[in-house]
Amino acid sequence: MAEKFPPKNQLKKRPPQNFSTTTIFLDLVGFSRDKTSAEMNQQSQDLTSALYDTLEPHYNWDEERKENDLVMSPTGDGYAITFHRAVEGTEVLAKVRDIYSELVRRRKYEVRFGISAGHNFLFINLNDVMNVVGWGITMARRVMDEAKPNQILCEASFADPLKNDVRELRPIGMRKTKWNYEMRLYNYKRDEIGIADTQDS
Repeated sequence: MAEKFPPKNQLKKRPPQNFSTTTIFLDLVGFSRDKTSAEMNQQSQDLTSALYDTLEPHYNWDEERKENDLVMSPTGDGYAITFHRAVEGTEVLAKVRDIYSELVRRRKYEVRFGISAGHNFLFINLNDVMNVVGWGITMARRVMDEAKPNQILCEASFADPLKNDVRELRPIGMRKTKWNYEMRLYNYKRDEIGIADTQDS
């Protein structure tokens, strides 16, 4: 049984806790482009509904007293989904496939995905909700920023331990982000999940 994040009532009694984590960062492509407020609201509801349908068994919506397998952080046009590092990378990829199938294949949205492993702090934010801050979630966001629509990119910290067992992880080299930080990335494509990476497309 994988370790879990503590319930909210325990976090309230302590300073922010540091965990080794894996984060999936995703966003809907073109969320606000040429959209009315009603259309944006509908997209946001679709996103939340899709994540609820795929992740509900693994996330305790009553955060107050129950442990969690993951923490979900809304980002406006997407979500950051943070797992305790004890959750196997192959299980994280299985969740990505579920989310991709629901949002891209069934609901016909274009979505970008970035996955990274690293340390994050878990804390209670000003809205009294569990939230995440740290290098792990920051890196996942930077990885996602490099993705094309419907592409799933993984940073080496997450992909390297899996590359011998997950044949669908293909190295695509170094990418430089803002502040000239370089990341070594892999592309993930399995059957109809994800897209092939080409530098010139």
